Amino acid sequence: MKTAHPGPLVNTVHTSVINIGLAAGAWFGGIGILAGYGLRSPLWIGVVLALLGLVSLMPRSVRGAAS
Repeated sequence: MKTAHPGPLVNTVHTSVINIGLAAGAWFGGIGILAGYGLRSPLWIGVVLALLGLVSLMPRSVRGAAS
């Protein structure tokens, strides 16, 4: 943060995105529990969300999209 010198708007958006991700993960975990998959379903949902996050960081050429 000190190196990039981001403005207040960048910090606000970054914090908002983190909070939205935390809320969505908890919400999806609750849906998994309510669907009858048990208390382990939030763990698997977390694994899937983490993998989706890692895929989004991969270069476009590795994901298979045409450059």
